[in-house]
Amino acid sequence: MIETTYSVMLRFWSPRRSPDEISTALQIDPERCWNQGASRNTPQGTPLAGRHKESYWMATLIERAPYELSLSKVVEKQLNLLDDKRDFLRGFVEDGGRSELYIGWHSEPGGGGDVFEYPLLARIADLRINFAFEVFSHQRLSEAR
Repeated sequence: MIETTYSVMLRFWSPRRSPDEISTALQIDPERCWNQGASRNTPQGTPLAGRHKESYWMATLIERAPYELSLSKVVEKQLNLLDDKRDFLRGFVEDGGRSELYIGWHSEPGGGGDVFEYPLLARIADLRINFAFEVFSHQRLSEAR
């Protein structure tokens, strides 16, 4: 049986701020990051043409959580941890950067879902965090093989 799971990541892009500044402000170490102007590489380290136009920072907050664990409750708990970083998060966006709470939903055929009530969405907006949701179908992945 294929299980429905999800992962939650926090991502930042900025033309002015460095990954070190983001890590210091959030007190979280990134899994992947680069500075504006750095040489481009694949995640495996293979060089690519060109240089990064902006800095990038990404950390996984929750990895492969089971569907039975409410996604909206998990997001609410993550926002509780970010609430005291409100000034940094808002200033980051005002300075030309963007932040994103990314959800990767890995679903069995038939799917699943959750409800994000407006107070939770308002909290995300108040922190100036974009909300991205991507669905991966296990059926689609198995057909591609």
